[in-house]
Amino acid sequence: MVSITAYFPATIPLQPICASLAQVLPAPRPGEEMTVTAVPLQDWNAAWRRFYKPVWATERMVIQPPWIPVAVRPPQFAILIDPKMAFGTGGHESTRLCLRALEEWLTPGDSCLDLGVGSGILSLAALNLGAERVLGLDVDPQAIDNARENLALNGLDDNRVTVRVGALDSSVPGFFDLIMANIESGVLQPLLPQMARQARRVVLLSGLLNRERDGFTRQVQAAGMVVQQVYREGEWICIAAAAQGGRCPVSG
Repeated sequence: MVSITAYFPATIPLQPICASLAQVLPAPRPGEEMTVTAVPLQDWNAAWRRFYKPVWATERMVIQPPWIPVAVRPPQFAILIDPKMAFGTGGHESTRLCLRALEEWLTPGDSCLDLGVGSGILSLAALNLGAERVLGLDVDPQAIDNARENLALNGLDDNRVTVRVGALDSSVPGFFDLIMANIESGVLQPLLPQMARQARRVVLLSGLLNRERDGFTRQVQAAGMVVQQVYREGEWICIAAAAQGGRCPVSG
């Protein structure tokens, strides 16, 4: 039995929604039904906070909520994340994998592109690891707002980093030493050729399932990149691929 749960604001009439769903969903089998339940109003951010704990992504970096202090000693550093609605708290394997890869592949002074910036966690890690400049893009305006809040929370909302609404298209000129993207494979795949063109040195690709490894590796190679390393945690992987990029500094 498959269960689908959806939430709608209380102000939206639910009868037309239920009627539309009944038309497109398969006819229910015995014992199956569509139910409507009123969910009491509560502070969802406060409820979420009860479950958000510090996460050591590597031996060097910890992702922590601002309300739980964590002691760190150099070269360790803490990244403060108030997650809200954006993805990236360190709790998901794909984020931790990308952070591990970033720690190994970023060279101080690098210019970086963070595709699908979410909460800003990867951009913050890059800045802490010595990136000279970071551009973070996301198609969700709420994610951009959250990323900017987290940059300010960490005291890193300076001229080294820019986050804005956008995608990898002609509005993103120039070249980057390192490009990182923690996005599902269906979104990543069509972007691979442009990543290969705009990356000077390495592209980090996370948000991939281990069962996608062979097929996605072939797509990475077809785009002109060479797989250097595959990181794995549970059912998730992150691919580090070498790229032949351009020769001019990053713009934007």
